[in-house]
Amino acid sequence: MQKWLGGFIFLPLLGVSVPASANFPEMKSYPQKVWDYELMAKYTTTTSNFTSAGGSFVSLLPGSSFNVIDTNLSVRTCVPQKNWAVWGDTQLTYAQSKSTYQTLSNTGFTHFRIGTDYIVYQDSFNLIPEFFFLYPITQNNFTSNTTGLSDGIMELSGKLYIQFKVNTFQIAGFAGYLWRDQGRSALVPYGVTGEMQFQSWSLSGNLQGYSSASSDNNTNNPIQQLTWMSTANAGSEMFDALNPQILELNLWLKVPTSKTLSFLAGGGTTLNGANMANYWDVQGGIIYRWPTSTPPRTRPRTNEEKFNEETSDGVDQNLFSQPANNVRTRPKPAPAAPKQNLQQQLDNTEMQIYMKTKKGKQPVDPDLE
Repeated sequence: MQKWLGGFIFLPLLGVSVPASANFPEMKSYPQKVWDYELMAKYTTTTSNFTSAGGSFVSLLPGSSFNVIDTNLSVRTCVPQKNWAVWGDTQLTYAQSKSTYQTLSNTGFTHFRIGTDYIVYQDSFNLIPEFFFLYPITQNNFTSNTTGLSDGIMELSGKLYIQFKVNTFQIAGFAGYLWRDQGRSALVPYGVTGEMQFQSWSLSGNLQGYSSASSDNNTNNPIQQLTWMSTANAGSEMFDALNPQILELNLWLKVPTSKTLSFLAGGGTTLNGANMANYWDVQGGIIYRWPTSTPPRTRPRTNEEKFNEETSDGVDQNLFSQPANNVRTRPKPAPAAPKQNLQQQLDNTEMQIYMKTKKGKQPVDPDLE
């Protein structure tokens, strides 16, 4: 319990993006007495924006581009004895804006986030609601020439996942609602994720995105945001876009090297959108699963545990408890005569043969000669 509470203290300090913008949304599982730590790095680049009508995009000015490098660290664990997980994340971002007349860059932590998800129905499929709260560390200043690192706004989200598993294949779909402050449009995230498990690796992919469910307060007066984007972000609508919509495709490979360590690599690209940057990305990372307890050691069995004497077989047990002086003992055999030496036996045999031969000879009468 102490280790669990200790990890919870650091929960807001660690994490990787988990909402619709995350490219590696793994299938949700609820292992007990483990902490999952995930370190991810993602490079994203864009040279065009989707139009407000959607379905087409317009390139940035010649020589302009907007590049982002995100470094994420996350932690996730389960409440003991429950199909209920808690997680948190933070993100360090480097952004670079290139245009024909200037190159700007900015670095900083974007947010910290805490969330939870749990199984409310478990049978042939699982129903899993998820909630999170995001607080921005860095906010965007539309009157400055500072490159954006994120949308820089507070967010509150709720989603519902439905997850299936058929042999080595898993699939999950989700939909939800994302509220954003500062008068920003609310979003409806959605998506579907699939994972195929092989003997020593897995292949996953997802199709996900979001649409605006309401209008931004600056919809009819976009001058301030558009001016900031053109000067600080090379014209890219990657962050703080008005009423954005996006649909993206992601693929990734996961290779476990042990029970505690796995490596991931993959990438993604946008397929369609409106009022949003058209981008592609590559990323990779590692997942470390830290068990907080070890299996209990088994106590070696004693001789008494290995052998139990049978006393209920009808035999009078008093016969085996008589005093030792009443027990008749077998007399010890007489010590055997020492064996004669082989040479002595040969001498004795030779003497016997000699004596018999001498006895059989008769004396000769001298008169008969």
